[in-house]
Amino acid sequence: MDIKVSVIVPVFNCETTLERCLQSIVNQSYTYLQIIIVDDGSTDSSSEIYEKYAKLDARIRIEKKENGGVSEARNTGIDIADGKYIAFVDADDYLDETYIEELLNLNEKARDIVLYISQVNGFYERNATNVYDLWNRNVDKEYNVADMYYIWRYSLWNPCWNKLYLTEIIKENNVRFQKNLKLGEDLLFNNKYLEVFNPQSFYVKSGAKYNYLMPQNEYKHSNEDDFYTLNKKQISETKNIFCKFGMRDTEEWLMNKDLLELAMVEVRRNLLRNTNESYILAKTICKEENIKTLVKKYKSSINKRWLYLYGICPLRITKYVELYLNSRSKGRKDETTN
Repeated sequence: MDIKVSVIVPVFNCETTLERCLQSIVNQSYTYLQIIIVDDGSTDSSSEIYEKYAKLDARIRIEKKENGGVSEARNTGIDIADGKYIAFVDADDYLDETYIEELLNLNEKARDIVLYISQVNGFYERNATNVYDLWNRNVDKEYNVADMYYIWRYSLWNPCWNKLYLTEIIKENNVRFQKNLKLGEDLLFNNKYLEVFNPQSFYVKSGAKYNYLMPQNEYKHSNEDDFYTLNKKQISETKNIFCKFGMRDTEEWLMNKDLLELAMVEVRRNLLRNTNESYILAKTICKEENIKTLVKKYKSSINKRWLYLYGICPLRITKYVELYLNSRSKGRKDETTN
């Protein structure tokens, strides 16, 4: 098969994992690769590792830049890529030997009308113990576009590193990673790609897998105070795009439920912080129009047991926070009077 695949590897201070990553790429059973290493301003010995591989493998191209984050590094790789397909690999992860070959074979058979997604094998960085398979069962199955909620729900839609993308689609439509995002930049990239690619279906491929090194704290790179805002944006935008492709009412309800539960957990978190600022934040969330609309729309269907467990009444969430704030305000007045 005479089809070039461009493999983009952003690198930033990955000296402990980079060699395993690069070895898994150069050892791929499918060999017609363009391997693009984008060094995003590393200060450790990463350069020594990838330069050693570049001397031994003419398929490797190295691009160095000032530190600007993973999105900038991936975008730089996209600009360089000249293969028919693009695959992304993070420098702390690695591939099964037939990973690219199996995905590529499936893509070519379908004549680019199906988006293929690999299963993901995840493990923690300290002990390399396999902890989960993101699909949790062996399956080679094609899914209708209306089923995309379940692909998203099982975390197979979010990442960019378990898919093959058509380079032409990305470049002609200027699909790029959003810079300066601390969380979910690949999900938003996938959503943009989905809109312009317009696949007829999805195919989840088991067997050869992408091996993902999970941080001990999966969200250690994001600011806790940004977590709600970023996740709300991701869920809302993803739901809107999925709806354009005919997502069923049942799945739309499930995504709305995810959004509502996210808001309620954030309200509780802010109330427990017990500061004036956190109370104001909790009240602000409760007064968001989309949250009030969802509470009203789904009040008879929300899992009350789950919500009460978190100490929040779903039917009067706004009133709950207002009463809480008023009681604190009254208590302070009483203290001043005394």
